[in-house]
Amino acid sequence: MKDIAGDFTRQHIKLKFQIIDVRGENAYTIFRGQRLSREYLRSQIRRKNTKVEGIVDVITKDSHKIRIKVISLGYGRAQTSQEKRIRALLMDMAKAFAQDKSLDQFVRDSVNGKIPSEIYRSANKIYPLKRVEIRKIKYISTVKHAVNEELATVEA
Repeated sequence: MKDIAGDFTRQHIKLKFQIIDVRGENAYTIFRGQRLSREYLRSQIRRKNTKVEGIVDVITKDSHKIRIKVISLGYGRAQTSQEKRIRALLMDMAKAFAQDKSLDQFVRDSVNGKIPSEIYRSANKIYPLKRVEIRKIKYISTVKHAVNEELATVEA
């Protein structure tokens, strides 16, 4: 991300693209994933502090199936019930944001910090958190709508 945005503070965000076409000096790519660097995550995690992770599979507005892994880090030890509520909130909000946006919009907002900050504001009411990050986005597949396929076969 540092090379794309030119912002040194985002060097911990790793983006993965697949080249689909090369024309002249231009390479055309599609998004395949995003993750935080291992060193960055290890620098954020401390002993005797709460770490809550959530994993959810979502289909975006433009029919791309992605797997989102969200992590929240809190101050001190939270109760198990608070961890469960935070985990449920992380997954629900990540799912809601992804379903309302296209893949490009979702990746842009998650990398820029808009989505994690919204999740942080809501989850911080349950337990005081240090930070919320989208740890990983993995592109799984493009979903074909069965309804559209059925209509195409009926018309033919």
